[in-house]
Amino acid sequence: MQMRQVAHRLVLGAEDDAIEAFKAMLQELLSEMERRFAILRELPTSVCPEGKLTPYIVEKYKMPFVFFTVDELQECFIAISDEKERKAVIDDMARIARRGPAAGFISNYASQRPDAESVPTKLREIITIRACTQVTDQTSSDMVLGKGKASMGADASVLSEDHMGVVVLVTGPASFATVKNDLLTTAEFNTMCAKGRAMRKDIGQLTGDAAGDVVTGAEEQGLRVPAIISDVLEVMKHSVRMYTRDLLDRLANMDEDTYGDYDAERLAKELDAAGVKRSSKQVKIDGVNGAGYQRRDVEGAVPFTG
Repeated sequence: MQMRQVAHRLVLGAEDDAIEAFKAMLQELLSEMERRFAILRELPTSVCPEGKLTPYIVEKYKMPFVFFTVDELQECFIAISDEKERKAVIDDMARIARRGPAAGFISNYASQRPDAESVPTKLREIITIRACTQVTDQTSSDMVLGKGKASMGADASVLSEDHMGVVVLVTGPASFATVKNDLLTTAEFNTMCAKGRAMRKDIGQLTGDAAGDVVTGAEEQGLRVPAIISDVLEVMKHSVRMYTRDLLDRLANMDEDTYGDYDAERLAKELDAAGVKRSSKQVKIDGVNGAGYQRRDVEGAVPFTG
């Protein structure tokens, strides 16, 4: 969630609105990738000798590296029931992974389920650098690291549950190593995001969702944003309006300890106390009216200084 401080686009969850936002993000990435390739094709070989980014091109033509990461990859594919739509998403991700590096795109895909359904073969085969934590058998290890890797010695099934943060890392057709990752606690990660935001603001690279994050913007001014406001905005991130029942479900899913016992009356009371002025208690979604909230009304309760 703290990536909202720096991410140009941040998609959380696997609900319908999140999946639509994810697909839109893919199209945005592809458009930017093609824009960059169009520029690279026009540059003389003296500036772009291999048709790829150089430090000079990055600075001169404003093409910063783009880190595209998808955690819990299987959730995306499971959530898309239409086979044609799923194939289109897989094709888009494969295209970014295959062609993107030359234009400064770095793809990072992670999944807890290494089977072909969770990580389709078309996508898996493009990924050349792979890392695997402890798995139960060599078959599972090969699913992640590549067919036949276990017999070559790259076998994550030999790791035990005590190997916290240790992975078998494959970096090429015949190269691998067993490495231990650095550990960032949640607090340290949040601090890193805040530092990253400050650095991006200093050089004018704060864009997209991060630039428009009203909650973080208020907190930067030293203003306190009620937790109920920031949490509701988080779960409504990809929807301009939402039924109360869906809002309650998502809040409980995000933090069951806090919101598990909430009902419509308590939610309304808490939001009213936090300063939310509802323009209407009814919202229309796909032509159907129901009790709900407009995101703009909740954003209106975020304190700010003029």
